[in-house]
Amino acid sequence: VTSYDFGAVPANIPPTECSVSITIGADGTVQRTGPNVAVVTPSQNAAGYRQDSVVVEHTQGFATGRVSYTVVDPTALQDGHRYRVTFRDTLGLGALSPQGRQISQDTVRTRDVSLVDLTDGSVGFSRSLAWLPRLDAPITDGFQLDFDPVFLAALVPEQTRWADPLQRPLDVVRFGRTNNFPGTRLPADYRIVVGPPGFGTSTAFTINFGVNLTIPSKPTNFRVFKTVVGAGGQPEEVPVEFAFLDVTGPGFDTYGPGTAETNLFSADPNGLAPGQPDTDVIFLLEDIPRDRLAGLTPTWEIRLDLAGTARDPQVGDEGRVVTTKPFLSTDVYEFTVRGPQFDADLARNALSSVRVVPNPYRGASAFEVANPFPTGRGERQIRFINLPPRATVRIFTVSGRLVRTLELNEGTNDGFTAGQLLNGSLPWDLLNEDRLEVAYGVYLYHVEAPNVGETTGTFALIK
Repeated sequence: VTSYDFGAVPANIPPTECSVSITIGADGTVQRTGPNVAVVTPSQNAAGYRQDSVVVEHTQGFATGRVSYTVVDPTALQDGHRYRVTFRDTLGLGALSPQGRQISQDTVRTRDVSLVDLTDGSVGFSRSLAWLPRLDAPITDGFQLDFDPVFLAALVPEQTRWADPLQRPLDVVRFGRTNNFPGTRLPADYRIVVGPPGFGTSTAFTINFGVNLTIPSKPTNFRVFKTVVGAGGQPEEVPVEFAFLDVTGPGFDTYGPGTAETNLFSADPNGLAPGQPDTDVIFLLEDIPRDRLAGLTPTWEIRLDLAGTARDPQVGDEGRVVTTKPFLSTDVYEFTVRGPQFDADLARNALSSVRVVPNPYRGASAFEVANPFPTGRGERQIRFINLPPRATVRIFTVSGRLVRTLELNEGTNDGFTAGQLLNGSLPWDLLNEDRLEVAYGVYLYHVEAPNVGETTGTFALIK
């Protein structure tokens, strides 16, 4: 196997094979390789080999990306070890105008990822960029993690809705009013609960609608909650501050305090005049550390869809705002590694698959190395495949005379190493017990696998 470089996309240079240095011996085997070459010998698992799947559990947090696990080297797996994946996040600040005013939104992003073995405390990798799709995670203890991230928070339309489909649909967008601080697309899920008049209270907030206008604090008929990681890493809800722009409904008072009976979340398909529909607006306000705005930052606007004839929210209604979420510092993933296992039932069912290759043997096989000597036949070889990890193979002539006994990992079929479970083949050099070449013809074989069973078969050697 040889390596390739990455090439250079901006210069339109494709990936190119790196320099190759291989020294081959007289018998055809590889004697030495350069740094860009690896020697790999494909192997066949033993009958009864079982590699249990590993589930990567999202034990804390709400990221909507995916973390998966792939076995690379079964012999290096630490069976029973528990691992933990954690992340750090960062706030990407928006761009500034020449006048120093922020003109683009802040974004909450994944910063890096770390892997720790909880069983022995060792660190697989720390503060790595391996969560990025263009990078491969380091191979750790025989496995490799794969990350399918979400880069930015975005609304999930099919999940952002009222529980009752008869209500006016929710219309949610990122806060993005001209001449205002750009809203932050915050990765979070929210719940809107509608109650009687005066059930909630909004927060005073100043918004530029051409001129700066302050929406006062006022009683409302709803509250807003956000799902966060609470004590012990468990999900919990916390109230979210909001400003309420009341522009519809009897007695509405947009820039005044109104009353509990008039400040109701609603929409008017007719508006102040026919053909000018309008809807009340909820502005979610949150304290975002490290941004450029002192105090509360607007994040999402929640409105009501004006299409159709559905009803306005009423007491007992609940709605949800759901977003996609990148990996954040509150996200934790854990998994327990399982090494290769031996399954006697699988091995027993696979006994009928034991084979000799090649069969028939026609004077040579691909398993044989080149003859390093100027005269003579050189090594000959066939293989018994699909064997359990421990087996005894006896080869007989058709008259019943024992020709050779071969052993694969002597003992009973338990207590295996991963390496033994990866080897289900046994070579025969076509020599008898006296180390003499056998004659061409038909032979019988008998396979005995302790605690598994027995099987028989035939093969032919053709000159």
